Amino acid sequence: MNFDEMLILLIFFVLIGGPVLAIIALVRVSRLKELAQQTWQLTSRVYDLEKRLAALDGRDHADLGGVAQPEAASASPAVGPCLGEIPAAASKRQPAPAAAIPPIPSPISPAPPAAPPVSRARTDVETLIAGSWLYYLGILALLFAVAFFLKYAFDNNWVGPRGRVGIGVLLGGAMFPLSDWLVHRSYRYFSEGITGLGSAILYLSIWAGWYYYAQFPQAAAFAVMIVITALTAAVAIGRNSQRIAVLAVVGGAITPLLVSTGQNQEVTLFTYLAVLGGGILGISFWRNWKWIAPLQFAATLLYFWGCYATFYARSELAVTLVFATIFFALYAVLPAISGLRGGAFHAAEIATVFLNAFSYLSALRLMLWPEFRWSLTLAVLGLAGVHLLAERATPRKETPAGRMVHIIYAGLALTFVTLAIPIRLDGKWITIAWAIEGAVLVWSGLRIRSTALRIAGMVLFAVAGIRLAAL
Repeated sequence: MNFDEMLILLIFFVLIGGPVLAIIALVRVSRLKELAQQTWQLTSRVYDLEKRLAALDGRDHADLGGVAQPEAASASPAVGPCLGEIPAAASKRQPAPAAAIPPIPSPISPAPPAAPPVSRARTDVETLIAGSWLYYLGILALLFAVAFFLKYAFDNNWVGPRGRVGIGVLLGGAMFPLSDWLVHRSYRYFSEGITGLGSAILYLSIWAGWYYYAQFPQAAAFAVMIVITALTAAVAIGRNSQRIAVLAVVGGAITPLLVSTGQNQEVTLFTYLAVLGGGILGISFWRNWKWIAPLQFAATLLYFWGCYATFYARSELAVTLVFATIFFALYAVLPAISGLRGGAFHAAEIATVFLNAFSYLSALRLMLWPEFRWSLTLAVLGLAGVHLLAERATPRKETPAGRMVHIIYAGLALTFVTLAIPIRLDGKWITIAWAIEGAVLVWSGLRIRSTALRIAGMVLFAVAGIRLAAL
């Protein structure tokens, strides 16, 4: 091995060992700081207990000084510490008053006052830096070091194509038991980063084996990547880690890109996205993780519209429409899942529901207008009816999330009814229909004492008035 190779290996080990040792040192220092703070608190409590015991001892002496001794005790000779008799005069003496008894010094020296509490903001910042930011930097440094070393080895033909793919698979697979070993030793953040690194190495290795080295076909690469995604998701569920779940979602999202050949494979792609979306919704029901469903929805949206813009043709109307309906149904049940789960309904999930409805309506409009105008009208009215049924069927819970579910479904039902009017009608009939709908909403709001319905009716009245003035 020449000098250049030794220098490369030295840089490799420095890049790997430096971030790892720094993160371990920071974690140990943080644990020592917590232990010192707990010691201060425990010492303060012991000192407080000593003061209370001294006060109780003083009160006991005061009580004994004010109580007369029984005569029987004074008549009988007292026994001294050396089993000898004590004179009667000495035995009849009254105990000294409590004030005359000198205080008993504590066998333990007084503890210093408790340390002032550490600022929560300072603790949070230190935890964020030591536990999050630096471990991300360490993982990135480790990834670059591994990639640099492997590239150097591959460029010098130290290992053949099969060996290169095998090394990547072995390294990526070894990261999972390593991360499990770390999490059992309280290195939670670092173990999650190691899990993400292992997933990334496995994805890149399988992609290189298929696309770059042609060691196995596309179908095999796609199947193995699905297994990697499922493995990462299982680790996330087992450790109850939303960060690892996000890594699994990202890995599942980039899998079609890694195995893409640039050809139209709409059925395979959309089936994969539908299965992945169903699994993510199942995880969302059992775990109160607010980011995985919105991220999967964003990936589905990008793939759907990208495929539509690139490959869609009128001959594929039925297939595309079926998959668009499946995607809409998957994410339309997100409010019901949150309501049944009982957790908070986050802003990201609310945005997902409304974007899902808007995207599906846009797809229907692009694919059915104007040749299938009646079909588009019936589809929009059907959406309104489905959301109204969902609002009525969802159990009512007096929680913020439960109330939000009903508001979202009712609002979407009203929106679809309102949009169905201009789809089917023209000109002045749109204005008349909106005015009638506004009157119905105001009347319904007065009957059931709903401010939201009254406001919606007044808004429709205003829109109808603007259209009337403009036309």
